[in-house]
Amino acid sequence: MSEQSEVEKYEHLILPYTMENGRAAAGVDLATGGRSCVPWAWGLELPVEQYAFYNSDHPPRGPIQLRGSVEILPIETGSLWFVVASHIAEDWPQTEWPRLFAEWSRPLRSGGSLIVLVPQHELWWKYVEKGGVHNQAHAQPQPQVGDMSTVASQIGLAVVKDELTNCFPDDFNILGIFSKP
Repeated sequence: MSEQSEVEKYEHLILPYTMENGRAAAGVDLATGGRSCVPWAWGLELPVEQYAFYNSDHPPRGPIQLRGSVEILPIETGSLWFVVASHIAEDWPQTEWPRLFAEWSRPLRSGGSLIVLVPQHELWWKYVEKGGVHNQAHAQPQPQVGDMSTVASQIGLAVVKDELTNCFPDDFNILGIFSKP
């Protein structure tokens, strides 16, 4: 398995939604473990006691600017162009997603993007069986393509994408991109 960064894996899928008029826009990446999908995003990390995966043998690559809950963001309403939630939504049951997606989209300006990556369960298990990192948070049943769109539509976000990423042979991700009206 190659050691690609999240940016290298998803650059063509995510980065266009983190730009405003061709320039890097203000945004936050939630619970990245210092491994942000977007190099210029602020990192909001979980409290240390909830940070087990990257506290193990996966040290942060970059600085952690903020620490706190991803359930109540310490960010002003309408102040950001994007929020990235890569591999954090699956830590909650899908019944909690409307609340989480609403909070994660609250800091967005009109036209801003909520970018969510979650593992597709069967593809993730194939990845683990081939020797990929076993993040226990991914072990519970996960969403299918379309599940995030249902949640986003319920809270008034426009669906831009909800699809498998297929970036590399062992890719197991579903990418959701949702725009705030």
